Amino acid sequence: MPRWEPTETMTPFSLNDLARALEHVGDDLKRAAGDRAQVAAGRTVTRAQAVYPIGPVHVRRGRRVGGGVLRRSVGRGDRSRPQAAVARVTAPHVHFYEDGTEERFDATRGNAFRGRMPAKGPLFVGIAIDERADMVRDLTHLVTQDRELG
Repeated sequence: MPRWEPTETMTPFSLNDLARALEHVGDDLKRAAGDRAQVAAGRTVTRAQAVYPIGPVHVRRGRRVGGGVLRRSVGRGDRSRPQAAVARVTAPHVHFYEDGTEERFDATRGNAFRGRMPAKGPLFVGIAIDERADMVRDLTHLVTQDRELG
């Protein structure tokens, strides 16, 4: 999988910018565009959850620990703002999975040798870019369709 690298020509995506641009179109187009943003966020979450591993499940002191932490950390973001179309990964260790780790040794610990984990690539970012591009294509098609004025 090729590594994704940001380019200087890329601009950050903002729902606020989209909302400002949509102020000049009819309410039906605004609803349709908002629906497409929600669908894109949902597909981003679904695809990211599918590529992150479940991982081994461990039980410690009768409680389940481990297993699916990355997958469960992918979500829709701020639930207090239902209009927000957000997808995010909240696991603080997601960069270990996506960027990989080097072999390391810590002589002060009993289990000192830590193996190397190969990089899986920028999975979430790549998925988000794909879904954003699909959404922009859908929105472009939506606003360029002929409409009957009434």
